[in-house]
Amino acid sequence: TPPLPRPLLEPLHHLTMLICFASLSRERAAARRTLHRVTGRNGLALLRLANLTSREDFRKKAEETLKYFAGTIARGTAAYPYHLCAFEALVGPSQEIVIAGASPAMLREVRKRYLPNAILAVPGNAKLFPVTEGRTPIDGKPAAYVCSNGACKLPARTVEDLAKQLD
Repeated sequence: TPPLPRPLLEPLHHLTMLICFASLSRERAAARRTLHRVTGRNGLALLRLANLTSREDFRKKAEETLKYFAGTIARGTAAYPYHLCAFEALVGPSQEIVIAGASPAMLREVRKRYLPNAILAVPGNAKLFPVTEGRTPIDGKPAAYVCSNGACKLPARTVEDLAKQLD
């Protein structure tokens, strides 16, 4: 086949360059979105770990992550759902729920609600998870401890009592 004449070749070359540039731009944008998604999830996970383990270094690292992305988030809030959830968890009220004793009914009662800033724990290693320290079944029966921002209500002994505390 004969080579294409130069007047046709040049626009084709520019079109090819444009397509390559657009493709690279899409890839960069996708990489940027992935980075933001991962850092947003990490910030949220760090805040939950901070509440569960009482580790301030986790909370500070989550704060630093959110501060780093603050300007970007302010320009396009709908594009950063995990960052917004992490920010809400950072400044909003926190809730700790500890179910002491085997109670599938109490666990179901908690899990059927939308509690984005709550952590749910079962007693185990109090050294690793201080939020569970001192939370034990009462008279051999399961009990639920509901705390908001570190202040705990009386232990709930029934599913109905737990439902009232969560509402």
